[in-house]
Amino acid sequence: IASAWDMYNTCISIHNHYRASKILKSEAENALVHLTLSAFGRVVVPNVRQRSSKNDLSLTNISHAANDEIKALKGRAWESIRDNYNLSSPVGVTLLLVKIMSALSDMADLQKQSVETVKFSLVLINVALENGGP
Repeated sequence: IASAWDMYNTCISIHNHYRASKILKSEAENALVHLTLSAFGRVVVPNVRQRSSKNDLSLTNISHAANDEIKALKGRAWESIRDNYNLSSPVGVTLLLVKIMSALSDMADLQKQSVETVKFSLVLINVALENGGP
């Protein structure tokens, strides 16, 4: 997940850089939209009400185990955990998504960011919410 976050963070940095050209900022925005779609497209939401097979039941058990593991990581620094997980694990995906949403919420702070940055962060949050839900 470290590499995925580094790509995302680099695009944010390019987008926010005051000397970046319009074309470069536009490409960074485009990349951020696609990275957001890709990251939040990996969300697996088990439907507890419609468990019709053993596969659904095991998915629910995996999500409970992942939730317990994520709770155990609460309060630890990103740098200390980012290299320990990958995108093939539910915990790794969840950690990346939380990091992305945290960065987007920081970008949406009107007291620290320009109006254009806030608008773009809200677009990305909308993309994430539309793509990540069932």
